[in-house]
Amino acid sequence: MALFSLNGISKYKKPRPKKANLPILPSDLAILKQLDKEKESKIAKQSLSEPLDYLSPLVDYNPLPEPSSIRKVTDISVVIEAILRARWSDYPKDSNSQYTLKNNVLASTKHFRDHVPLAISINQLYGVFPTTTTKVDQNLNKSAAEGVVRIISVNMFDTSDLVLLSSEFNTMLDIHALPNLKKLCLSEPEARYFTDSQLENAEVEVEEAISAGFLVQHIDHLNAKQLTIPDQGRLLKFMRECRELVKKIIVQNNKKFKEIPEYVLVDKFVNNKKYWTHFNGISIESVLYDCIGAGVVDGFNTPIGRGWKLLK
Repeated sequence: MALFSLNGISKYKKPRPKKANLPILPSDLAILKQLDKEKESKIAKQSLSEPLDYLSPLVDYNPLPEPSSIRKVTDISVVIEAILRARWSDYPKDSNSQYTLKNNVLASTKHFRDHVPLAISINQLYGVFPTTTTKVDQNLNKSAAEGVVRIISVNMFDTSDLVLLSSEFNTMLDIHALPNLKKLCLSEPEARYFTDSQLENAEVEVEEAISAGFLVQHIDHLNAKQLTIPDQGRLLKFMRECRELVKKIIVQNNKKFKEIPEYVLVDKFVNNKKYWTHFNGISIESVLYDCIGAGVVDGFNTPIGRGWKLLK
């Protein structure tokens, strides 16, 4: 991804005649090897630091690990928590610290925020570490196997799977009084669906789980139920609408090249007339993480700051 710098295009220069090859002395060879090592080290450091530089608000939520340090399963949970903390903008207040939103809008927004699941799209993880998605996948799967996170499959072509902390998922099961389903999930931390025989043998409260939004009929397996989370559809619909708003703003700004300066994108996004009534004050950072991870947008540098280009 071209998020931080643009490669300069140099003018054509007439090649100079090559000098005669001279024998390389052992001391010269040692110097060349050292220079190569320093160059590789510099490139590695740049590639590792870049994913955390382009959206600074998330970096404020320390300790957010560098991509190279995502070795412990707890690191993924730290990133998930940081993304969730960065999900919403602060409610606007006046000089007397009084909310400036209308009471009905404030109440509606608070209700939505309180009830939307504390899950993120895997695309958002990719958006935080766009150059190390393979490593993210490896550690995400490891975290699932260790019971740190629970991955929820999503059967939508334009949306990635969801992930949430296992502690949050288990708390939701406790709230809805589904002890047998919780016990089965704890024994199968990587499972994304269960066969009907598994559910029967574990004496899972299937009807109650379906009613609460934790199980649905699997689309590919006739005798199986897929794990879901309550209000999953609301979250997915909301994320898709936020992504569409970013795409619309970029196209309206420049229909030919589909590009926009970042400060213009931010201004049009947060000043959208439905920003609070429909989009509930979602942060632009949260939406951009999803867009970047999904390959919808890409960043580039300009003389007036970073810009964003619509890719699809």
